[in-house]
Amino acid sequence: MPTHSDPLVPVPLPALVPARPARDPETEPDAPSPGPRSRVRLGMAVSVILIHVAAVAGGALFFDWAAVAVAGALVLVTTNLGISCGYHRLLVHRGYQCPRAIRYFFSLCGTLALQGGPLSWSATHRVHHQHTEDEADPHSPHNPKQSFWWGHMLWFFYSYPSVENKKEYWARYVPDLLREPVLVFMERFFVLLNVAFAVALYAVGYVIEGWQFGAALVAWAFFARIVFVWHATWLVNSAGHLWGYRNYNTPDQSRNVWWVAALTSGEGWHNNHHADPRSAAHGHKWWEIDPTYTFLRALELVGLVWDIRKPAAHALAAKAAAQTAPPPTAD
Repeated sequence: MPTHSDPLVPVPLPALVPARPARDPETEPDAPSPGPRSRVRLGMAVSVILIHVAAVAGGALFFDWAAVAVAGALVLVTTNLGISCGYHRLLVHRGYQCPRAIRYFFSLCGTLALQGGPLSWSATHRVHHQHTEDEADPHSPHNPKQSFWWGHMLWFFYSYPSVENKKEYWARYVPDLLREPVLVFMERFFVLLNVAFAVALYAVGYVIEGWQFGAALVAWAFFARIVFVWHATWLVNSAGHLWGYRNYNTPDQSRNVWWVAALTSGEGWHNNHHADPRSAAHGHKWWEIDPTYTFLRALELVGLVWDIRKPAAHALAAKAAAQTAPPPTAD
């Protein structure tokens, strides 16, 4: 296993906020919420619609099995390595440790999912855990619209006044990530990084087989792949709080949904995750397959990942017992 003298190994996290060194941005319950939404983000709405149109129209016009295969491989890269391993279980919850090279590679893969830069994505998710299903939860299907579509995607079509000052917002929710220049760079240029990736896909396709294959790679490996990964990830926020079963008595409506887990490399075991957010393992039953955790354990065997957080057995046992206990009867 690498040691902390390895230049690729991140040093221990510094005090998150000097004036309040005991604060943990992931778990502090009294951090101010983003507040109510104020106005529609028209540019965001138009961009999302156009990307969907490009995925459908481009995929139909430039169908190519090789391009579909490349898209499938990139789905695994951006979902498993990027969103699940990188953004979620590493940056947000610090569920394991790894060399800086792997940390930033996973983060780059997450950036190429076009769901926001690493700081924005992580801050939003930490807010979700601090304020799950109350008025400050940005994407709960139970609040404020109490609808599947609000939790799925409509929530990010609105702006929040207190989030518009991004530096203050990030300083409160992701001060640990804000101190990493590489992550700040990815945050600042995540749109340009995606444009560059699309251009690279076209260039590779053009060199291999001409402009039509280049267009097919852009249509399938960029636009169609992005739309698929978007909706798979968004289902964790929507379906993961509406349907499925619960292993643990958590103070929210989180659910375990097997088909969402299948689409997201294990992120669909959402009730398990809310019961123990720091754990890198989301599948807690033998049938709850979690490819992300399996992949992390494989990396651990070759020394590329260490300090993987396992489920907290005692705390989870109490929550499981509370979930299965019969309701109290009136005297």
